[in-house]
Amino acid sequence: MLQKYMLMLLSTPFILTVVIGSDGIFPPSCHKSFPQPEGLITSPGYPEKYPASVICKYDILRHEDSCGVRVTFEDFELENWDKDGFCKTDWLSVDSCVPEGGNRFCGKISPTTYEYAFQNEAEYFRFVFRSDNSTQMKGFQIRYKLLSDCRHGLYWIPPISIIPDVVPFETQCFTQVTESKGTINTPFFPRHYPNNMDCVYEFLRESPFVCGIRMRVLTFDLEESIDTDLGGACSDFFHLVGGCGFMCGSVRFIWTAKYQPGASSMKFHFHSDEERTRTGFQIAFEQIYSCY
Repeated sequence: MLQKYMLMLLSTPFILTVVIGSDGIFPPSCHKSFPQPEGLITSPGYPEKYPASVICKYDILRHEDSCGVRVTFEDFELENWDKDGFCKTDWLSVDSCVPEGGNRFCGKISPTTYEYAFQNEAEYFRFVFRSDNSTQMKGFQIRYKLLSDCRHGLYWIPPISIIPDVVPFETQCFTQVTESKGTINTPFFPRHYPNNMDCVYEFLRESPFVCGIRMRVLTFDLEESIDTDLGGACSDFFHLVGGCGFMCGSVRFIWTAKYQPGASSMKFHFHSDEERTRTGFQIAFEQIYSCY
């Protein structure tokens, strides 16, 4: 049985404007590739303090039989998050994840393991590290290992439901998006979406020069988060497939989800449980050529 609740990132009304993933200008010494199936990633100068005002990228190369990567934060100490709980000075981020708040790491983190999936036909997985010109800390040491079995990944291979009461019958809740711009929405929007639904929205990369998808909420109204021992959690949710954060409640956002290098598509997933339903969402999208 699929897990009912997903730990959430954001539960209260807000406006979030983020750009995820930009190659920017990286010093040659701070662009590192990791071709081995497992190894260590460290901040510049580790275990001494990392330098100020650096932008580094770490590319974990995909092997033919790999579907994802497991990373363990063995030692992690960056400048702390701000009073809002967001990393704004020094941070390590997953370049291809949205929303960024759940995939931007800072402060001191106890040994923790995360897993992320490669997008379809992606060539590598990227972390980006940024420091500002103020406080420097010890930095990080992260152990990674490529995964060859991703069936256990949480919603990495999301189910697809049959939409009820739709002609033709047996219509799957699967949308393959080939347009350069348009909108996606929950079933029956603006009416309430059905219970027990799993819908997949696969965006096909229309050109190798397209770097990502800019998405802007027109309406977003899912079941509110619930409190658990681990914090807020989502029972109905929307997320980018592959280990990224979950969205629920009533929110507004503008973000750019970036294709992993070489990827031919990326997938988003919507899930509803067996209890309350809401209006759902309508999200405008555009495939873009600049992700700065």
